[in-house]
Amino acid sequence: MKFRKLISFFASVAMLGAFTSCIDNDDSSVAVFGVGIDSSLFNDNGVFKEVDMVSPNGSLYINGLTFARDVNTMYQSFTGFQPSMVINNEVTENYWPNEQWGVVDKSQSANNKYSFLVGYWNSMETTTDIPANPSCKVAPATKMNSFKPLYVFISNSTVTYTAMAKGLGTYSRKFEAGDVCKLLIYGVKNNVRTRPVEFVLGSCDSNGVFKGVDQWTAVDVKELGDVDYIYFQMTSTDTGEYGINTPTYFCYYGMQAEYN
Repeated sequence: MKFRKLISFFASVAMLGAFTSCIDNDDSSVAVFGVGIDSSLFNDNGVFKEVDMVSPNGSLYINGLTFARDVNTMYQSFTGFQPSMVINNEVTENYWPNEQWGVVDKSQSANNKYSFLVGYWNSMETTTDIPANPSCKVAPATKMNSFKPLYVFISNSTVTYTAMAKGLGTYSRKFEAGDVCKLLIYGVKNNVRTRPVEFVLGSCDSNGVFKGVDQWTAVDVKELGDVDYIYFQMTSTDTGEYGINTPTYFCYYGMQAEYN
């Protein structure tokens, strides 16, 4: 599968904004489904307050889309998506659990707060078929005649980026020559899964030089076509007896889609 060409996030917003309107088909529209969440729902550190309180499990509803999530407040852990406003370009060795909420965005200062979603893929779910309940599922909140994702806006989680670039103790090793970590984006229509769009989150070249996604990037997913929903999984060359060792976090800022 060919890797998708990366487009700078801020250039993409300017480009895509011109198309956030009706297109040639009078019954269809193109829109950007962003992640705009009231800042009062976050604490002073930019962490979603629900994480610090009793939090019911269930999907998030944000601007016309639903996002899967499963929260365990006892262990301050989750799968699926959780809101955040934490920009953090490097974690310490004692990263758990507070620093799991960070996004790598080297185009912005840590003081420039905005909301986004941290995704955490449950690596125990099946990868050979459609999971019964995909841990990182995104779907329209209401039934549509058609829903065609065009771009999703993605960056690295601080934890995942640091694990690849430097390693994280005994959890995961520093990437070496030939290592790569990918985000896989699937579409599902009538219980049939598309081939995934592959997006490289980080890799090392033949000289061992690491390069990772360090700002919001528009990922072209038009080849998924008309879908009922999409879901995310990950792969990494750093694997062990129990599967993937690279932390399975990524960050999501929004989606552009054609719909009617």
